[in-house]
Amino acid sequence: PSVLAQAKGVAIGAPGGLTDLPGHVFVYRGAPLGALDPADADVVWVGAPGDAFGAEAVAADRDGDGDTELWVAAPNADVPGRRPGDPVVPGAGKVYLLDLE
Repeated sequence: PSVLAQAKGVAIGAPGGLTDLPGHVFVYRGAPLGALDPADADVVWVGAPGDAFGAEAVAADRDGDGDTELWVAAPNADVPGRRPGDPVVPGAGKVYLLDLE
């Protein structure tokens, strides 16, 4: 799993299994203390089964607006072709940009 801690909070990636379990990213706002329970997360994102969503996470202000965005990797995600009718590329991977505000 990936863990990202910043002054605004903590993001924890739990990539799940490689075949049948979806990955998750749990966001806890503020400065949580002690053990973190997934049920107490302020925000939860869920990926597709087997895509390893949450394997890596990076927080940054991508567009310079002062708000932090969260980049989350799903390295095993299937990617559709570039044009209609193109085949899906299995396991090519994706990166998601998630707004924390």
